[in-house]
Amino acid sequence: MLKSLISKWKSRKQHGTFSEMPDWLVAFFAIFGFLIAGFYSYVLGKVVPECLKIANNVPH
Repeated sequence: MLKSLISKWKSRKQHGTFSEMPDWLVAFFAIFGFLIAGFYSYVLGKVVPECLKIANNVPH
């Protein structure tokens, strides 16, 4: 079973550029990237201000 999965993976169609991909696949990557970027922005928005507060309170 594992060998058949590996052979299917190796024989899949590979796209060189985004223009060669189907539209639904490009849209999937775009949505996925947007969600990841939004999550990282949310996390950084929570972490960076707290980090700056700590850094500004360090005695010289």
